[in-house]
Amino acid sequence: MPSPRLRPCWNTDRGLCLNCTPDVQAEVEEARAEGLVAATRANAYAVGEQQAQAVDVKTERQLVCPQCNAETHGGTFCPECGTAT
Repeated sequence: MPSPRLRPCWNTDRGLCLNCTPDVQAEVEEARAEGLVAATRANAYAVGEQQAQAVDVKTERQLVCPQCNAETHGGTFCPECGTAT
């Protein structure tokens, strides 16, 4: 497919510019690709929802070291200073 700059701006089948009469087949292919992306996103979202069921959301976690204020990411010990969190 030619680059957009080199693509003719005239719909030869209709005798009008592509702004007035878009190329129907190109529009169909674009819509098909958009539908594929939307369905793929929906499927990935559903998988994420299923995976979320295994995440413990009730247990509180210490995310910052009380000693040095470094991020602990919920670990048992601070990765910076080794303080128990």
